Amino acid sequence: MPPPLFRDSDLAVQERLAPIGFQTPPLRPEERGMQDIKAACYAMIELLDDVIGSVRAALDRTGQSYDTLVFHKRPRRDARRPRPAAEGLPLLRKTGKVPLLFSWPRGLARGMVSDALVELVDVAPTLLDIAGLEPPEAMRGRSLLPLLRGETARAEHRPLVRSEYYRGINPRPRAATPPLDASLIRSSYATMVRDSRYKLVTYHDTRLGELFDFHTDPAEFHNRWHDPALTEVRHDLLLKSFDALALSTYLGPPQTANY
Repeated sequence: MPPPLFRDSDLAVQERLAPIGFQTPPLRPEERGMQDIKAACYAMIELLDDVIGSVRAALDRTGQSYDTLVFHKRPRRDARRPRPAAEGLPLLRKTGKVPLLFSWPRGLARGMVSDALVELVDVAPTLLDIAGLEPPEAMRGRSLLPLLRGETARAEHRPLVRSEYYRGINPRPRAATPPLDASLIRSSYATMVRDSRYKLVTYHDTRLGELFDFHTDPAEFHNRWHDPALTEVRHDLLLKSFDALALSTYLGPPQTANY
């Protein structure tokens, strides 16, 4: 099994992101046991393949395959690349891009592969759409059904996607014996937005961030957050992230009267 992607410059990245609460000490892949983690990741994927295969086989045996919708999201972790974050942060490296598989012979286009930008919040309105039901007004996902049927182009679904990471690790730090270093228990807030070319990660209240250009750096080795050539791109994505946050805010139940 090939080793995880790694460059010596990754150690400097870890040092720069030290104030982030999920940060782990700068370590090389072999010091972090990344090869074992990678093997466990692939084993987990293989196990899920076997389980889903048994479900599909049961549908075939009972004659239900043609009329049954099956969908599956691949595991999020990508152990090919050690990152400065502790395991589980959903904004970094390939973790923001995972396969989403749908199968429904009766209702969907067969053999279609799309690189459209989608979010997991799109799954619920998709299921409601298939059932012929209107999604609640507060649901901000968009149905994937037109995309899955080949009725709309990939660019028509979403211009960008966004993900939040708010205090996911140690949301309420507790006292430990012996006391932990403050950088290991600090709560973390981060937001990621990405379009078809760029990805921006903002670590709130730290003035730290990451900006990657997928066209020239698909493995996300070169953080261009401070690159003057991409200043306008960074500002544009920051504004789009801010707008997306405001537009996704739940406004509460409908008013019963106008004033």
